[in-house]
Amino acid sequence: MKQKYRTLSLIVVSIIITIFSNLNNGGQSFLWVIYAFFLYHILFKVLEIKDKRLIICSTILGVVLASFAVVGGCINDNMSLSGIISSKTAFLVSIIKWCSYIVIISSTIMLLYDQLNKCHNKTEKPANKKSFFIGWGIIFLAWIPYLLQYFPGIATPDSVDQIKQAIGLSALNAHHPLLHTMIIRLAMTIGQTFSNQNTGILIYSIMQMLVMSAIFSFAIYYMAKKQIPEWIRVVATIFFALYPVNAIYSITMWKNILSGGAILLFVICMTEIATTTDFLQSKIKFLMLILVSLTVIYLLNNGIYIIILTIPFLILACRKNYKKILAFLIIILIMNTSINTLLYSVLNIQKGSIREALSIPIQQLARVITYRRNDMSDEDKEKIYNFLPADNLHELYNPTLSDPVKAKFDEQYFKEHKLEFITTWAGLFFEFPVEYIEAFLCNCYGYWYPEASNWVVSRTITEDEKLETSSKPIITGLEKIDSLIDRRDIPVFSMLFSLGFMFWLLLIALTYCIYKKNYNLLLVYVPILILWLTVLASPVFCEYRYLYGMVVSLPILLSVPTLIKEKKEEPNGQNSSVNSMLQ
Repeated sequence: MKQKYRTLSLIVVSIIITIFSNLNNGGQSFLWVIYAFFLYHILFKVLEIKDKRLIICSTILGVVLASFAVVGGCINDNMSLSGIISSKTAFLVSIIKWCSYIVIISSTIMLLYDQLNKCHNKTEKPANKKSFFIGWGIIFLAWIPYLLQYFPGIATPDSVDQIKQAIGLSALNAHHPLLHTMIIRLAMTIGQTFSNQNTGILIYSIMQMLVMSAIFSFAIYYMAKKQIPEWIRVVATIFFALYPVNAIYSITMWKNILSGGAILLFVICMTEIATTTDFLQSKIKFLMLILVSLTVIYLLNNGIYIIILTIPFLILACRKNYKKILAFLIIILIMNTSINTLLYSVLNIQKGSIREALSIPIQQLARVITYRRNDMSDEDKEKIYNFLPADNLHELYNPTLSDPVKAKFDEQYFKEHKLEFITTWAGLFFEFPVEYIEAFLCNCYGYWYPEASNWVVSRTITEDEKLETSSKPIITGLEKIDSLIDRRDIPVFSMLFSLGFMFWLLLIALTYCIYKKNYNLLLVYVPILILWLTVLASPVFCEYRYLYGMVVSLPILLSVPTLIKEKKEEPNGQNSSVNSMLQ
């Protein structure tokens, strides 16, 4: 009798959850009956799980992801929280939907974790050095059709601006990382020597293809050295070689591409530190850590934050070697400061605009003026207009892009009245907290909500009257393949290009490490989490290239839970659980 009541209860719960979790998806379809059936089957399986720690970890993560789903869905539909807080009915429906999502997501994660627990890793045959060169060749060759399709490469307005700086047509600006500008200068100088600026773009494209394919091949080689299952490495190879975004980005002149590769190398360094005992003891590896860290810093303006904020976690993970970590920090700070001071003075590099760091506060002030101007005092309005002198500010405000409003920001006035800006911004926060929260969520929800979408790749060269550059395709036909990047109406497939979904996968892998008490492995995720936090304050709600470092690190991040739980030592003190990264 109890079994019958249990079955009946699960059927009712499955139907209720199906209804409330899909209220806006159209109910006139037999597929929802099938959906409810599978949900019943999932819940039935979940009830058989007795592992309390698994249940707790899965539920906590389910609550977090369900919150992302409900809030993100509301922002995506309304560009505000009105769908949640506009009325008691809306709030109640949102709560029920949230609870439904918690059950669905938590149950799915429980079954996933339970399945992972049943998988026993067999010892894999380590890769040899030949596999690195073979992988390098395969990935590079797989990208050549895209080079021919978008010959000689891809250059957006940002790229064109950087080219001008590189060849001396405009002043150097710290908005673009100097190292990347110098790489462009090298390519363009060679191109002009032999032919023209189009040749320079081609040389840059080939250089970047070689570097990125080498980094990706090294990542696969490293996974083999860590004895990560072969099927995972095969999937990683397919991802690096055939994922169209990787191919198109390999020929795109953006700082985010090479910096993404550098971040992947830094993640590999963190993986090695987390899973071995000798990384910091090796002078070669220690030097490599410094070089990789400096590369991250000089290829990405926010790179310094990724490195510096990772240091405390490094100290926690390597308490016995904290002196070496502090030495690493001191070396990085000294080199970064001295090199910057020297280069900025010698090359007379202009500082980047302060408005780039104020995207969120500027958006918050603009939103208050747009939606609550009638509730504001004339004094507060005047203060905002002092910093944003534009009569049509309410028309310029775009909830998902700060550039239109940011362009009106008076930097000179800000420099002379910084305290006024801070007090004005803080005072209005306490007056209009909902608008401030909405402005922040609208400007970043694409980085944590899977169904948000934005453009991912560019496919041409931006022509400029000062540059003799233009696209000259050699072959055609790939448009049908890479056009799939822009599709958001294909179930499951669309998630392959969703930053929000990729971030969810990262959290699922991270939480599994916590569930298995592999706390040492959490260090691997720290750099990417810091990168993710920095993009929350970016000017755009969902800019794929900003998180490219996370995207290309996913093969490592998702396979980390397959590594051993603890470091095992042989009697002679040698680490027997992993292979050396440099052997």
